[in-house]
Amino acid sequence: TATQKIFGGKGTLMANPFTCAGKIFAGWATAPDGTVQYEDGAAITLDKALDLYAVWADAYTVTFDNDGSTTEVLVPQSSAIGSRLPAAPTKRGYTFGGWKHGEEIVTGTFKPNGSATLSAVWNPAQVKYLVSYWGQNANDDKFEVYLGSEEKTAPTGTEVSSGESLPDSVANR
Repeated sequence: TATQKIFGGKGTLMANPFTCAGKIFAGWATAPDGTVQYEDGAAITLDKALDLYAVWADAYTVTFDNDGSTTEVLVPQSSAIGSRLPAAPTKRGYTFGGWKHGEEIVTGTFKPNGSATLSAVWNPAQVKYLVSYWGQNANDDKFEVYLGSEEKTAPTGTEVSSGESLPDSVANR
């Protein structure tokens, strides 16, 4: 049990400190087998003492897999995932394309019909590459002659080359 005092008849319910294995906290009832009357952290107005009872709902476990790093949340059965979707992660050189379940990109309206794993979708971003050209001295193996460079843009992971001929800025040196 936990006790909270509300002074002046108005206050905010403290966050639920309890857990129940495999279930999710749904809110507070005013009777042992009652329905939710107050959400966690709700504003409350009282004119007398009041006992509240935790209401637990059956839940599914939804696992978010971000390239092997996982996070789990509980989602009440028959409910949409809603605000339980985590913030968009970041990955250098990529843009986040959402969370995928099977072939579907999931939004807050997704209702799992059992425990589920959602995978991060990563799309290669356009990145700039600097290609530098060095000339080799024909008499030894030193690469001491800098011929120039050019900037290229391509999706992350794409092989970048100068093509079949050197750019004019390099070839005319």
